[in-house]
Amino acid sequence: ALLAIQNIKVEPAGCTPAAGQEAMDGDGNTVPPPVVSFMEPKEADLDKTSQTQQSSRLRAAHGLLQTFCQSRIFDMFILMLTLANAVTLAMDSPGKSIQLGEVLEVFELIFLVLFTLEAALKLMAFHVHYFKDGWNWMDLIIVILGWATSFTSGANLSALRAFRIFRVIKGVAKVGGLRTLVASLLSSVPQLAHVGIVLAFNITIFSVVGVQLFKGVCNRRCYTPMADGYWRLDE
Repeated sequence: ALLAIQNIKVEPAGCTPAAGQEAMDGDGNTVPPPVVSFMEPKEADLDKTSQTQQSSRLRAAHGLLQTFCQSRIFDMFILMLTLANAVTLAMDSPGKSIQLGEVLEVFELIFLVLFTLEAALKLMAFHVHYFKDGWNWMDLIIVILGWATSFTSGANLSALRAFRIFRVIKGVAKVGGLRTLVASLLSSVPQLAHVGIVLAFNITIFSVVGVQLFKGVCNRRCYTPMADGYWRLDE
């Protein structure tokens, strides 16, 4: 309707007369009333309107996806998956039966698909902002390593399967208190490095003192245990 109103074409033919009167020109001749014609909306305008509506739908869907990925239900679901995956990883042992091994492989593939879906949803929801979170980097690397070791074999790639245990750390990111604790520990690493330097300095000092005091004391000497519990020095 708005497009139709915008495309009204008015052809002026004189002054608009009052109600019940005819329009007259300067010579006293009757002037026909203005012709009003309605033009059909242009295809370009229709396409623009359609694109605007489609863009609005996409923005709404993107907002819903962001809300879903940040919801507590989504976080709790991923946390439950992480705990279940930790149980299956704990059941994997060298002495397991063939049937149990096959079942664990199926569960491993299911967990891998679900964690891949999680990463894909977050990528679609947050785009480049997804990579600004270190926890997301860890999730993505674990997923990539999981797919790399699922369809290949070999001693080197099999060793990478041990990194599956890091999926358990995903649960830390889903619990606010644990995430704060880990962040605090990581932020204190520079200060701990200073403490480590002081500790290494003290160990070095006492090592040098011990070498200077006791060097050569046990050179070419053997101590043989005796039946009475004492040691005999053999020079």
